[in-house]
Parts: sequence; C-alpha cells; structure tokens
Amino acid sequence: ACALWLATALILRMSSLSALVAAALSPVAAMLLGYTQGVGLLIVLGALVWFKHIPNIRRILTGEEPRIGKKPETTS
Repeated sequence: ACALWLATALILRMSSLSALVAAALSPVAAMLLGYTQGVGLLIVLGALVWFKHIPNIRRILTGEEPRIGKKPETTS
C-alpha cells in the first residue's frame, strides 16, 4: 500500500488521490503476492478510506484538490 501511494504521489502529485489508488489496489496487490487471507479486510478498509474521502473526491473532480508541493492559493 505504501509503495502504491508513493508511486501515485510521485506521478500525480495528489495525496488524496494517492490514498484512494492505494486503497483500491491493495487487495489486488495482496492477491498477486499470495496474501489471500487479508483480502477481505483490505476491501473493507479500502471502502472506509473511499467513504472518508468523499469531500476530497469532489475536489479532485472539480480540479480544486491541492497538489503536493504547491502552496494553496490565498484569497484576499
């Protein structure tokens, strides 16, 4: 999950999107690596991550989600 997050963060520069990708792909990675016993738990935890990120998903879709390394725009 950490490697998935890091790879996504380096490419797309969005922490929230990286967390969503890692949460979605962790069960797949676990299956491919032979850790089948924990897949159910990873699916439940991934769903929880997605649920808790609903406001971030909205900001991603509208292009308002801040990127890693960029200062947020301030309004005067």
